[in-house]
Amino acid sequence: MTGSDEHPLIIGKNVLIKGTSYVFGSIIEDDIHIEHSVIIKKRVNRQIRKDGEIQKVMFYLPMPSGLDVISEL
Repeated sequence: MTGSDEHPLIIGKNVLIKGTSYVFGSIIEDDIHIEHSVIIKKRVNRQIRKDGEIQKVMFYLPMPSGLDVISEL
């Protein structure tokens, strides 16, 4: 987890970040659960589902680049 002068990292209260996660220059609202994600310069908003649970963020990754040089063995 890191930020910069131009893109500071702001993490709210009661935030759980676990697994292999990388967060840069983002704003994470209160009561968010993030697991195994790469979040770069994003705002993560708290959203309550219809069942009353807070929506978790799991396995968020940006679109990859360089896929044209990767193939199956």
